[in-house]
Amino acid sequence: MSSSRRNILIFDPERDMAELLTRAIETHLASKCYLATREEECLALLRDIPFALALLDCDAVSADDFKLLRKIRGEHPEVTLVIQSYLHQQESAQAAKQHGAVALLIKPLPIQSFRERLRAILDGTVQPCHSSGDSTVTD
Repeated sequence: MSSSRRNILIFDPERDMAELLTRAIETHLASKCYLATREEECLALLRDIPFALALLDCDAVSADDFKLLRKIRGEHPEVTLVIQSYLHQQESAQAAKQHGAVALLIKPLPIQSFRERLRAILDGTVQPCHSSGDSTVTD
């Protein structure tokens, strides 16, 4: 892993979940997390801070035919997009790949597995998802 500190955006409407993910990331990865619980906060942070990765809640970005996800991809192509979803959201999560998500994390995910997978994504050792194949990051 690179020794430089990377910025990670966590967009999850559930503040408690976002804070849990922040603790899991900041205590073990050389990263600084920024939290957003609303779309407006997410977009403002993306305008103001250079992010290496955005960890996005599936429900939050799939509304209006993935309008937010498409906007982020269009305006910030340098940001690696990772979608978090529950197993019952697989259809939406798979569709997110068509809009620029490079990896999917299925919740609930044990914290150690979450850290390992996020580290692999940040380091570029996880291959991008392709809509025709099953390259999702799952247990």
